[in-house]
Amino acid sequence: GRTDRRGIEAGVELVAGATTIASAYSYSDFRFDDYDVTTSGVTTSYDGNRIPGIPMHQLQAAVTQRWRRLFATAEVIASGQQYVDDANSAIAAGWAIANVRAGRRVTVAGAELLPVVGVNNVFDRRYPGSIVINATSGRYYEPAPERSISVGLSITTER
Repeated sequence: GRTDRRGIEAGVELVAGATTIASAYSYSDFRFDDYDVTTSGVTTSYDGNRIPGIPMHQLQAAVTQRWRRLFATAEVIASGQQYVDDANSAIAAGWAIANVRAGRRVTVAGAELLPVVGVNNVFDRRYPGSIVINATSGRYYEPAPERSISVGLSITTER
């Protein structure tokens, strides 16, 4: 088989003093160009169908504010609908989620520590975290995590 993949990706980052605004967008028109499947002597053509598991539109945008050693980020991730099978007979709905995180740089004994706390999926949206393409019995969707809290720590030392 063959595929036809047309798309565009664009990103922008603006820095105004202590504020950074960043966004990235992708448009993906990915289709089967020549794709036939023969099962039990019957041939099915999927020519022209969209390749499953790839949303046509995807957007990520974030705003980060810094105050000396503190920072806070608010982020939105949105994905358009996507087909979940080669026949394009089932669709995963589009979705959007919001995440926030904050941290503070701390210097201890010559090492720089950056503890970060975040809340993912702030509004506790239900959406597919991953898609199982062509799954049997319609089990295409694997749920994404509910609202969750994450804690991280980066340590930078001088050599």
